[in-house]
Amino acid sequence: WCARERAFYWLDLSLGHVYRKGESAATADEFERFELNVGKIGGMVMTKSGGFLLFCVEGNVYSWRPNCEPVKIAELPEAKGGRFNDVIASPEGGVFCGVIHADKTGTLWYFSPEKKFTRVDGVFHGNPNGMGFSPDGKTLYFAVSEEYAIYKYDYRDAVCSNRKVFASFPQNG
Repeated sequence: WCARERAFYWLDLSLGHVYRKGESAATADEFERFELNVGKIGGMVMTKSGGFLLFCVEGNVYSWRPNCEPVKIAELPEAKGGRFNDVIASPEGGVFCGVIHADKTGTLWYFSPEKKFTRVDGVFHGNPNGMGFSPDGKTLYFAVSEEYAIYKYDYRDAVCSNRKVFASFPQNG
C-alpha cells in the first residue's frame, strides 16, 4: 500500500510484472500492469523516496519508479543461478532477503541502505518464503517452506542472532 498515491502494488513473480490499483479505478477489476523486463521478481519494497527496490533473478537488485525504466543498483554474486524469494524492509532502512539457490537450498541476507549484502544465515533445505517482525521489533521471523518451519531470531539494529525454531508443522498436515 502506498499511502501517498493511495494505491496498492503487487507483483507476479514468474512473469516479472508489477501491478498497481488506485482507489480512483472505475471498476473493481481495473489496474495497471508494468512489464519491466528484469526476469522473475522475488520481492519488492517501497523506498522512502516513493520508488521501489526490486529483488530479482540471478541476484540482481533494481531501483524502479512507475513509468520509468528499472535501474540495476546491486548484485549478489552468491545468488547466480538462483533468485531472491521474499523480502522485508527493516526498521533501519535495509532489506532482509531470502535467496533460493539453483541446488534448492536457501539463505538469508541483509541488504544495507549502503547497498551492501551481508549473509545472515543458511544453508536451509528449501525455499525462504515469508518474513515478519514482532510488534515490538525485537524478533525477526523467517519461514522455510520445505523445512515446514518458522524460525525466529533476536533482532537489534539490523543484526539477527540466536536462531530458534518458532514453529514446525507436520509434512502431511
